[in-house]
Amino acid sequence: MIYPIFSSSFSIGRSLFSFEAPEKTKPESAPSILSIVKDSSLKSLILMEENFICFKKASEALSKLDCQLIYGIRFNICNNRLELDPKIKEESAHKISIFAKNDAGCKALMKLYSHVQTKCGGFLDYQLLKERYVEDFLVVIQFYDSFIHRNSFFGKKCLPHLSFCRPIVWVADHGLPFDSILKKKALDFATQNAYDVEETHHVYYEKPEDSEAFITLKILTNRKGGKTQTLDRPELDGHGSDSFSWEDYCSKVGNSSA
Repeated sequence: MIYPIFSSSFSIGRSLFSFEAPEKTKPESAPSILSIVKDSSLKSLILMEENFICFKKASEALSKLDCQLIYGIRFNICNNRLELDPKIKEESAHKISIFAKNDAGCKALMKLYSHVQTKCGGFLDYQLLKERYVEDFLVVIQFYDSFIHRNSFFGKKCLPHLSFCRPIVWVADHGLPFDSILKKKALDFATQNAYDVEETHHVYYEKPEDSEAFITLKILTNRKGGKTQTLDRPELDGHGSDSFSWEDYCSKVGNSSA
């Protein structure tokens, strides 16, 4: 089974999707995740965000559509959140995702997110995660931007400590040149540690032709000093593919709902 992983525009620069009610969505408006849920009769939606801004809106809207919300936060994580030198902290910076299994997990995840943002400068580390970890969390080693990805392709020095939990390892294939290499490394890591693996497909827009609009959004929200960013040379890691779409996911799983 391939799981579609959605993000919304509430995570700035992460997605073209809104959470507008389908009846309020105009042709010129950003596509709504709720339209996909309604048209495809989805019974659950995996939503991975950078914050909790859309949690209440998504939860209420999906409840009306009889669709279960599976909500997760993508955290910045490093070897030592207390490290004062930003260059040293950046050497180990990567991403990890934490999903709430239930209501108790949601409350604990909100507390962890709030603590990280207000007390830790936006960075989690494995010691704090161990201290705040509860069985109502599902820790996910995501495919892109994980310690596996950052260490293997960017020469980072990420040192994960996961003995206190049993994370799930995500793998994916979006047609990027390094996907097959990264997938093998992720599978090897999962096998060595007897972790479960899930096949995923990240969904940031509706159709492949929306990829230019998505890259334009990424350029506008990820300005890099000293570099000229264009559609031909966006200078964005991991966006040389137009397959991060709902239509591509449906094609993979043989679903004609797109």
